[in-house]
Amino acid sequence: MPHKREGSRQASFVMIAAALSLAACAAPPKGPSGFQSDFEDYLKRPHARAFAIAGAKGDTGPSFGMASEQVAVQDAIDLALKRCEEVQKRYDETLACRLWAIGDIEVHQMTPAQIEAAIAVYREYPGATNGDL
Repeated sequence: MPHKREGSRQASFVMIAAALSLAACAAPPKGPSGFQSDFEDYLKRPHARAFAIAGAKGDTGPSFGMASEQVAVQDAIDLALKRCEEVQKRYDETLACRLWAIGDIEVHQMTPAQIEAAIAVYREYPGATNGDL
């Protein structure tokens, strides 16, 4: 299956940055130190990988967690959520952590059934993007 990995990485980062801005309700969030470089690093890591985020309710900025180099997709998802929750516990003003991406597939607006379908595609083709679903 063809894909545009570099373009999807840039688009993914733009989408996450936009979501973080929306999560802060009009004010740009004070993102975690090194967020952009951490996310860019995540995009370069081997599969299986996942990214989770908890938007900010106040001005604390979002919490996020990522996992890569996991044997199974579900392991990456579980670890990304766990890492996000560990960061989120430090702040009173963050929302619940939720899965944002599996590899280069953005799943944040998907139903549970759609996420399961995305996981199945990702298992078969780790380079998949939303365009491959």
